[in-house]
Amino acid sequence: MAPTLPAIVLNRCARRPGVEWRNARSWLGGAPRLGAASWPRQASGEPMHFVAQLDLAEIAAKAPETPLPKHGALAFFVGGEGATLFVPDHMSAPPAEPPAEMGDLSTVGGNPDWLFDEEGRALFPFWPVDVTRIDLDTPETGDPDEDADALSEAYVAALRKRFARRQYDLSPTVAFEGPPIPDWWRCAFHVADSLAAAARNAPNVIERERGMIDYARGKLDEARRAGAEEIEAAQRQAAGAPPPPGGLRRLFGFGRQAQTPARVDIVGQARRKAAAAIRDAEASVALYEAKIAKMRDSLPAFNAFADELAAWTQGHDPWSVMGPEDCARLDAYWARMTEFPEHTVHYGRTPVDYLKSQMFARLPKPGDAGFEALPEHVRTVIAGRCAPRPQWWRSTIRFADGMEQKLAEGEPLGLRRKRESLISGGAAQAEALARLNAQAAAFQHFVGEFVDWAKGRDPWSRMTGDEAAILWERLKRLQRDFGEIAREYYFQSFDRIEAATLVAVASAPDEIYETMPQDARDLINRDYLLPIDFMHQMFGPPAFIQGDSCAQAEEGKLLLLQLGFDDLMFWSFGDNGDYQFWISPEDLATGKWDRVTMTFECH
Repeated sequence: MAPTLPAIVLNRCARRPGVEWRNARSWLGGAPRLGAASWPRQASGEPMHFVAQLDLAEIAAKAPETPLPKHGALAFFVGGEGATLFVPDHMSAPPAEPPAEMGDLSTVGGNPDWLFDEEGRALFPFWPVDVTRIDLDTPETGDPDEDADALSEAYVAALRKRFARRQYDLSPTVAFEGPPIPDWWRCAFHVADSLAAAARNAPNVIERERGMIDYARGKLDEARRAGAEEIEAAQRQAAGAPPPPGGLRRLFGFGRQAQTPARVDIVGQARRKAAAAIRDAEASVALYEAKIAKMRDSLPAFNAFADELAAWTQGHDPWSVMGPEDCARLDAYWARMTEFPEHTVHYGRTPVDYLKSQMFARLPKPGDAGFEALPEHVRTVIAGRCAPRPQWWRSTIRFADGMEQKLAEGEPLGLRRKRESLISGGAAQAEALARLNAQAAAFQHFVGEFVDWAKGRDPWSRMTGDEAAILWERLKRLQRDFGEIAREYYFQSFDRIEAATLVAVASAPDEIYETMPQDARDLINRDYLLPIDFMHQMFGPPAFIQGDSCAQAEEGKLLLLQLGFDDLMFWSFGDNGDYQFWISPEDLATGKWDRVTMTFECH
């Protein structure tokens, strides 16, 4: 039976520019500090890829009861069978340079958007990590499956208490959304105004629904008439049906007792079909009648709800910030919108953030009438959220290089086949071929201009507003004028490159990192310290994706280290997978790191 040890979560450190960042004692990615140890290689001789180095003194300070050494560090490598190295005094050694012949990072599950670092080395981004201890005390029921589920639920709950959790990868859209929308009273006014408008418009809505009842009743009358006509026609056919010819008899009988049309219950079929159509039409009538009745019956309560909210907002400055109690009350009012879906069109609860976005969308923007009349602090928030998101030249350079490389590979097969299909045609095809050739030539010129514009730029400098405007105009032109041709080349999307640049800036040297707006830095430091799903951790409940990890656990081995897929590390790990390093309790106690086994699993 493996000993119970606390889960040790390896969360990213909130970044603060300065020397301590590069001198972190525990980190993911970057280069290892190996001292006298050699860079590990696979049995084939290929060098492994470094993923993490963890300071054992930092771990001992949080979890002294683990059998880990109290000094030195463990360095972890993936590729082949993987490797775990003990480095006695890692901080006295400089970062080790990876072997020049190392394969790109996609060979070990890295994201193709980061095959090498910015210096051309097969190293993942450098991210210092902190050590967070999580104790899990769940009663055992005797059922292994129930116990495992309870432990997993307790782990997730403990993580939520300590960290912000996220559902999606970091993206420029989210990172550069601008300053958060304050809890202005304007949000409550927005709800009150919408309710008042709905209350005023309720009679008109009810009248429109009455029109739908008339329409549904007309469809019911039509179904009754059509059904009666079909039944009458079936009765005439059944009464005067001549004996079927032999071929028809064989068709109905297939060698068994023949079933003639006279024996087919065509009248019954017609009646059943008519009855079904009438039932459907009656159901539509009943639906609209019930809807109108509900709208009419709920209108007094809805009007009272609208009046209550309007009275609550009276006397408040719409641009003052609500206190916690008022925010909670607004949340309760917002939840009640689902009580009157016929009037509010709220059929399911949405978060208050959605309300704030709705409110913000209706505010005047810079350049709109009424914007200058708003208070200065309101204009500042609006301007910040409407400002174009920052662009580093790196994205444009990468995009231009990608287009140039694709063009150098020659004409795509799809484009060549289209051209060949037009060569032997008539006048119309000749005109289409001429247009295609002209567009292809214009596209080549467009790409050349784009490449020349990006050439020689500093990839880590921020674009000016004018430069960003030129970029967006060129990207729009690419889709507008050359979309059909560009799709044949399968260019990597600019959005994807832009997202990769954002992640690269987040872990870049201080002078580059500090070009990121403070709001984006704060967002990453608050909400992106953990991966989305599987934790980076030592010990604790493992993630079981496939059978290899289960087999290791069933053998009584301990989870020495788990590294989950993580967008900020460019760790795709297949389809949302993980690397796990396993060790037996005996080998852990005696420090036999060469006996650590590695598993890699993904969906």
